Amino acid sequence: MGTTKLIQGKHDTVFVQRTSNITGKLNMMNISGATIESLELYLSGEDSRMVQDAFPLLSAEEREFLKTGITPEEWAKHLPPIKETK
Repeated sequence: MGTTKLIQGKHDTVFVQRTSNITGKLNMMNISGATIESLELYLSGEDSRMVQDAFPLLSAEEREFLKTGITPEEWAKHLPPIKETK
């Protein structure tokens, strides 16, 4: 799963550091609306729910980051949308 570090921010924010599955780069994202405890349970595998069920208030980009460490910028650069062909 790579490197993961959780740092409590102010109020209800947690800074999450994760290693990107595509680049191997250590990325950081500020996650609001989740506690360190809930993130630890999910990332350890103790909370086996799907990420969208465990964290329904997080954006799709935040949930993807929790799963893979991939930032929206990396996703756009390395995994561009598939263009429809006619």
